[in-house]
Parts: sequence; C-alpha cells; structure tokens
Amino acid sequence: MRSGKSAAGALLLILSASPAFGAGMGMGMSTPPPTQTPGRLQPGADTELDRRREHLHAELLALRDEGLKLRKADGGTLTRDHRAYLQKKLDRLNAEARTLQ
Repeated sequence: MRSGKSAAGALLLILSASPAFGAGMGMGMSTPPPTQTPGRLQPGADTELDRRREHLHAELLALRDEGLKLRKADGGTLTRDHRAYLQKKLDRLNAEARTLQ
C-alpha cells in the first residue's frame, strides 16, 4: 500500500524536524551570529514560550517513536486505524503549535 508508506514517511519527516534549527545554523563560517535572539529578552533567558516549544517538540518526538512502534507491530505498514489515531494526535499537536506563533 504505497499511500500508507508515503503518509508514514511524511509523518516521520515532519516529526523529525527540529525547532533547534534556527537563526545562525545555516550561516557561513565567516558570518557573525545574530546579535539578538528573537522572542527572548536576553540571550539564554528561559521563557514560558521556550518551555512550551520544548514540551511540544518532546511530544512530537514521542509521537514519532509511537508511530514507528505501531508500524513495526503492523508488519511494516500502518493499519487504517493506527494511521487515523496518529493523525488525530498530530492534528492536536499542530493546533497547539499554532498557538505558539
């Protein structure tokens, strides 16, 4: 079932993306880092928004792990029920992520 593998692959790709890849990560070696970190009062200051983002990221990683375990248990392709279950959880996390923007 190709669409199941594509959906599972897309889910894994999305879930493996890290919010840690931000400003400065793609800069050249001779480019100085940004002088101010957006969304923070001071560089390194831990804000409520940062904690919520880290929590969301941890939940996404847990969902990815759960999806991998379910796929393995399903013999390599997620069942329709497991795919719907994972999608429902992902939709909830996406809704939460939209509140962080």
